[in-house]
Amino acid sequence: MPFNLGRLSAFAIAFVAAVLLWWSYARGAGARLRSAIERSPHRYRLVQTNPYAHWLMVVGVVGLAAGFERIIKHPAERPEAVLTALTLGGVALFLIGRATLDHEVLGRIPLSHAVGVLAAVALVPTAPHLPNLVLSLVATLVVLGVAAVELVRRQREAGLPAPP
Repeated sequence: MPFNLGRLSAFAIAFVAAVLLWWSYARGAGARLRSAIERSPHRYRLVQTNPYAHWLMVVGVVGLAAGFERIIKHPAERPEAVLTALTLGGVALFLIGRATLDHEVLGRIPLSHAVGVLAAVALVPTAPHLPNLVLSLVATLVVLGVAAVELVRRQREAGLPAPP
């Protein structure tokens, strides 16, 4: 498979998406999971429900990765239903898993995650009209939007000024 600008762009977008997914987990409830379990009066429940939240995130990441693999191979083609489901469904499943984990660990479901899931689902009807490369960009922008809102929220909670 020869390198070209489309494939390199798709790879770069996939890399950015991977970094954003990692950052979202590592800086979110995943970073506070151990201490939340240790101080929770409902430790057993947290230990029981936690794998399901992680399972949703893992399935989302695997789906998104499978979608990106196809997109890297064929960036200029239009996505079929399976590719749309892998890409936008992967984003939605990851965000549902993250929202579930936040609910279990922090006691709240971030609005940004719910909006991100709704955005991913709302984009499904437009996906067949987009090139694969644009679909990957749009999916990554949904994750970026959620991550940006998370960053601003965390900075406000810490009393730090929001980025410009």
